[in-house]
Amino acid sequence: MSRAKHPTSERSRFATRLVGFLAGFATLLTILLVSGGDRKTDSALLQPRAVRNADRILQHKLDGRRLHVFLGDSLSFPHTSFFAVPGILQHWLRDTDQKKGVQMSNLSVPGFTNFTHYFLSDRVADLQPDRVIIAVNLRWWSRSVKGQQPNFAALMPASRWTEMLRLPLQGIGLAAAQIATYRALYAFGLLDLWIDVQQMQTNFESEVSNLAEWFNQPAGGGLKTLKNRLRNRVFQDGIRRVSVGGAHRQLGPVFAGLSRDDAGLQVLGATAAHLSARGAEVLIFVQPINVSHLNKIGVLDQAGLAISLGQIQRTAAENGADFLDLHDLLNEISFADAQDHLQYDARGLPAAKIAKELLPWSRRGGTTD
Repeated sequence: MSRAKHPTSERSRFATRLVGFLAGFATLLTILLVSGGDRKTDSALLQPRAVRNADRILQHKLDGRRLHVFLGDSLSFPHTSFFAVPGILQHWLRDTDQKKGVQMSNLSVPGFTNFTHYFLSDRVADLQPDRVIIAVNLRWWSRSVKGQQPNFAALMPASRWTEMLRLPLQGIGLAAAQIATYRALYAFGLLDLWIDVQQMQTNFESEVSNLAEWFNQPAGGGLKTLKNRLRNRVFQDGIRRVSVGGAHRQLGPVFAGLSRDDAGLQVLGATAAHLSARGAEVLIFVQPINVSHLNKIGVLDQAGLAISLGQIQRTAAENGADFLDLHDLLNEISFADAQDHLQYDARGLPAAKIAKELLPWSRRGGTTD
């Protein structure tokens, strides 16, 4: 008597064969990409955006014009919009300092974190800025953040390798061997291609994992999973807001209270210390989060958050930087989505409120107390 074939096991075998085929195809594609001799790996289109901007400013910085650099992430993006915080600051500073003028360079890039800023700190210092504003996103401490980009260690000169080895960079996959590898790739003009291949590999592995998970579920399970994910999304006045689970994933470490020896704090401090030592005045400010919504869903831990904010302030003070806490500056309607990006309405009011708080320091360069 023959045994009936179980539908789940059939799906598992099919998924395994499909994954094998896709893996072989991806390997072939990778080989073709790496061996392609006609690809210009030093093309400006492949260079990291912030590095391109830094190089451009180095070449075109005007004599007698004060330079302010804004280091952020997607919350301070886009570069070309007047309604982004750096754009508004640029406009206001021009109005109040007609004699010399101020050039505000926005080196914010979506996905950048305190680790990326650290790797860029030497390039930023080479610009000889008068002042540097570091916009801290409290989601940088999320365990799900993937934008730490250890490849950017290639931009660090050999004179700072000892410093890098003292910092806790192992958590983002960076050790002495990787530092040397990335620097060699950069020297030979291959870093951009390496980053592209790694990104393709990451995307491929993620899709394979999702596909295998889908096929290994009981019949109809994939659709149920999708429905559950959609059901768990939170909307307020038609705008997506973070769910309870999402808030714990994104802000949990900050709500639990950052420790004094936290890796992200050490890297943030090293960035501020290097820029200060090179002659720049530095301000570290905490970007707003949707406090109102977090209170509504019952996840905001005020005591733990206060500990984390205190540790960020201590890090700034110990490394020659000023500190400004704007985490509760804005109301709920100021935020556009679940990640607390700002609403860019016709008047740019949310960004203007942040810029207004930054303006006194940007004008005087003194403390914000």
